[in-house]
Amino acid sequence: MDSPPPRERDVLQWLDENDATVLVTDWKLNEGSKGRQVVTYEADRLIREIRSNRPSFPIFVITGFASEAQSHLKDVENIFSRESFTKGADSIVPQMLRAGQRRYDEQRELLDEWMVLHAVLHQGRRRKRSARSWRAAGVLPSRNTDTSEHRHRAQGTGRGEGKGSGATPRSAEETRPK
Repeated sequence: MDSPPPRERDVLQWLDENDATVLVTDWKLNEGSKGRQVVTYEADRLIREIRSNRPSFPIFVITGFASEAQSHLKDVENIFSRESFTKGADSIVPQMLRAGQRRYDEQRELLDEWMVLHAVLHQGRRRKRSARSWRAAGVLPSRNTDTSEHRHRAQGTGRGEGKGSGATPRSAEETRPK
């Protein structure tokens, strides 16, 4: 992954650009090696920015200041000391991967709902159908297929031809009513 964004308010764009489904961060982000300052904020500000827009986004902290971080960082999945992470990486990394997979699955389901809505609006249908029935009709992809081909089919176009909004929200959480 890249280095952190220069400003914490840019973190959502940075997560999207890196296709991140989980964030693993240090707490003391503003303390670089050899006294070099990497960014001007600490993880608590970054976490607040993420939580205000994406409350369920998985965040893990690995730090040399675990006991201090515990009292400041309440809204994360887990905080690990560098030592405990190094010793327990065989069990901790799969935990992080599972959290990322859950996030991916949640976003995939939301995208499926958006695709159904798009298909319903585009085809002018008024009755409600489940994602399963749209999959059976070939409008939605099965979970293991490329979505671009099905998206074009749902839009009534060939692969990349003709009309179709092509507009999909950057993140389903960003477009969900608050």
